[in-house]
Amino acid sequence: MFYNLSHCNIAGKLPHTDFTMQLIHLFWQPTLAAFDNSGQLYLWIEQANIKHSHGVSSARTTSANDYPYQAGSQKLIDFSVEFLGNVQQQLTPCQLPVQLPCNAEGDAIASPLITNITDLKDCKFAAFKCFSLNVLQVSQPLAFLKELNFTSYHFDDDTMLAGDALFWIKMAYELSDVIKKDQYVPKLFLAKNSTNKAIDSSPIPVNKVEKYHTKWQLVSASYSERLSLIAKHMPSSACLGEFSDFEQESTLHHFSDVLLNEIVNNTSFTQKTYKSVSNSFVEQALDSNISDVSDDAAKATQLWQNSLHADQFGNAFVICFKLLEASAENSNDWGLELLLQSKVDPSFMVNLAKYWQTKSQQTQLHLKMFGSDIERTILLQLGYACRVYPLIEQAIEQLLRVKQNRQAQSPSLLPISLAQAFDFLKEDAWALHASGYRIIVPAWWTTKGRIKAKLKLRVRKPNGESNADNSVINSQIGTENLIKFDYRYALGNHEVSADQWQQLLQVKADLVYFRGDWIELDHAEMKNMQSLIETSERDMNSPDLQTLMRYQADDLYTVELDDATEQMLTALHDRDKLVEIAVPDALNATLRPYQQRGLSWLVYLENLGMNPCLADDMGLGKTMQIIALMLAKPKSQAALLIVPTSVIGNWYKELAVFAPSITAIIHHGSKRKQHEKFSQMLANSQIVITSFG
Repeated sequence: MFYNLSHCNIAGKLPHTDFTMQLIHLFWQPTLAAFDNSGQLYLWIEQANIKHSHGVSSARTTSANDYPYQAGSQKLIDFSVEFLGNVQQQLTPCQLPVQLPCNAEGDAIASPLITNITDLKDCKFAAFKCFSLNVLQVSQPLAFLKELNFTSYHFDDDTMLAGDALFWIKMAYELSDVIKKDQYVPKLFLAKNSTNKAIDSSPIPVNKVEKYHTKWQLVSASYSERLSLIAKHMPSSACLGEFSDFEQESTLHHFSDVLLNEIVNNTSFTQKTYKSVSNSFVEQALDSNISDVSDDAAKATQLWQNSLHADQFGNAFVICFKLLEASAENSNDWGLELLLQSKVDPSFMVNLAKYWQTKSQQTQLHLKMFGSDIERTILLQLGYACRVYPLIEQAIEQLLRVKQNRQAQSPSLLPISLAQAFDFLKEDAWALHASGYRIIVPAWWTTKGRIKAKLKLRVRKPNGESNADNSVINSQIGTENLIKFDYRYALGNHEVSADQWQQLLQVKADLVYFRGDWIELDHAEMKNMQSLIETSERDMNSPDLQTLMRYQADDLYTVELDDATEQMLTALHDRDKLVEIAVPDALNATLRPYQQRGLSWLVYLENLGMNPCLADDMGLGKTMQIIALMLAKPKSQAALLIVPTSVIGNWYKELAVFAPSITAIIHHGSKRKQHEKFSQMLANSQIVITSFG
């Protein structure tokens, strides 16, 4: 299929009168030159305008070479102004010839979605044909794709992203991730006719100086593996031009290389960055895209690049760092175990010391799992790791002593302190993993197993008994009916007293051993939790439902609900509970459909004890919906209706006309009842109308 639009779930729906459907497409077009390969990202809009009769499309253009199901140039500009204002200056309108599918008659074939809503008959693919396409050229693809992704959530119902646009948005995030990890290096390319021939009659060889172009390339085996997987799902419409076929994986590498070089060349680096690479080839590459480089320097650079490439793509194994936790008796007895992990079978891992001890007896097994030249690769990988994690230098020193036969035991464990272990978990492990090394940490540090200091909240809703219809009794607002929180300190599943919590706050370590588990302490967050409890107890605060839902979403809080509160929250998230109710028979009016939905929503929240707020615009009939609510959910006590003075009379009259079964009285002005007469009036009324004054 030419377009991958399986995500569009509107097949079979007939278009409305004067209905317009438009799909936002993106495609990459490579420009292949002798040396400087480049490319461009383009946006175009596929559309079908349906006028009155089903199957008659107005998406026709005057030129026979124009693709018939596309938006014009002005439509593209209008779209960019309306939805892409933040990046509009990056878009340039133009026309491009591209190969698109057509049927046996030579007529263009639209995407399945447009074909469906226009009821096109002959959509059988026969060949490709060159059409002229109105496009917007994108000058900064990564920034544009992120903006388009955000903007797409605000599209109208008749506008959506096509499969190719979604694909390139996904690619933008993949590429951004590898660039943020700095997994790219400069590479030299010899410029043609660049040799500076020195005039020298001396027979001594001269170190020639050549002109080289510098281009940046990604060095990440994991990213290349990702591209191989992503390429299998690349829509055919994601790469267009005056060709009908392309190689998906090569196109993705081309897209990545072009955008990487554009970003690096257009970035203004700080002095700190230049200082970190001073007197190196990288500094020279940052300064200029073309350089005079001697033969010796070029050969040394090429050797460095080959080693990097071999380390990323040629090795059959990778160094794995496994953190071993300390015992309860000695909190500084941590260690990093060094393992060799096979890429052929990742489950096959060997301790570095064990490998050294058994290498002569298990040569064939190691050759199968780890490849050849194992010792050199170990030294290279540990050497690179030193740049990220300097403590590994200890392992290298021990390895060198082993190779020089000055020490029998090879390194398998790096001893580290409690503070170093915490730094490894928080920072160094991430940096090593981003550099391609494997990391194994204890289960208690994983997302599921991590134990933290937190608050336990027991939530109860006083007077929250339920009726048979699952509604909550006493839903009117009152201090006795608000949500109540009982706070408890906890470390994981263990509750602790306020005194124990205070003792933990005074511990300076970030990791503590508590009741059989290592637990991370965030002292600042723990102080905030302590302040929350103390403030709540001092001020007698009653949290609201919004606070409760925020606590439920935060992993620093464990929320335990009583039956009434749990039932209320379950119903709140269950949309099936929101059902359309019948208009009360006692209402002398016909509700519009939106008013009936509003009434159903009001009753739904009333049943939950939520005390709803109706905020329709003026003139849409809020009064009628509230009157209907009073009939649908009569109260055991008189309801208080507070309105502006100017509409007191209007409310009284409308109640009499549309709900004569409701007894209403006005409590306002000098004739207001007092004391016993007021109590008697309440007993004989269902609604008391008053004002703010």
